[in-house]
Amino acid sequence: ILLDIQMPKMDGFEVSLKIREQSFGQSIPYIVAMTGDDSSESKNKFSEFGINEYLTKPINISEIYKMIRKVFLK
Repeated sequence: ILLDIQMPKMDGFEVSLKIREQSFGQSIPYIVAMTGDDSSESKNKFSEFGINEYLTKPINISEIYKMIRKVFLK
């Protein structure tokens, strides 16, 4: 899942928690956050909320391709 962190009504952190809570022991999707915040505080927060990886904005298409290869060719 490519998940934007800054969204109206519910941020990406809340969405990530809801996805994890509602998996009910099933396969949990791999979540990649998209964010403009590259601070160390945010980096630590990603793992706390079950976010596997992150990409910083502006997103470069080659970075998306690298992430897809990383996730699917493990």
